[in-house]
Amino acid sequence: MAGALRRQADSLVEAGLTRDGEDVEAYAWQVDGLHADPTRRDLAWRLGLDEQVTDERLRQTEMRNFVEALGRGRPLAVDS
Repeated sequence: MAGALRRQADSLVEAGLTRDGEDVEAYAWQVDGLHADPTRRDLAWRLGLDEQVTDERLRQTEMRNFVEALGRGRPLAVDS
């Protein structure tokens, strides 16, 4: 994710989502830090992420359920 942010830095600035490339790098650094240590609650809080993202078991369960639903050919619920 951090790599994608870095590659899209110019677009993020143009869209007004960040002030400059330094902001993108600071955000990407936090994403890298959380990836290296998912127990960093301080980084998860700053990034607005909860256990659904930081807990590998929960994240994999959600992905597994998604793939299983696709395999059954059932339409996926979409919140509107």
